[in-house]
Amino acid sequence: MTGERGPDHDKTFLAEVLLNGMVIGAGGGHSKKEAEQSAARSALEKLQKA
Repeated sequence: MTGERGPDHDKTFLAEVLLNGMVIGAGGGHSKKEAEQSAARSALEKLQKA
């Protein structure tokens, strides 16, 4: 988890995936799990293109 935004009743959580100290994926969602899954999906897509 890298942070959160918004009021308590409408919070958006932010997450990043790091590889060797570099951000390879980032995502957000209305729950911590959703943010982590979004970041993981983003990282996977980036790695598959490499």
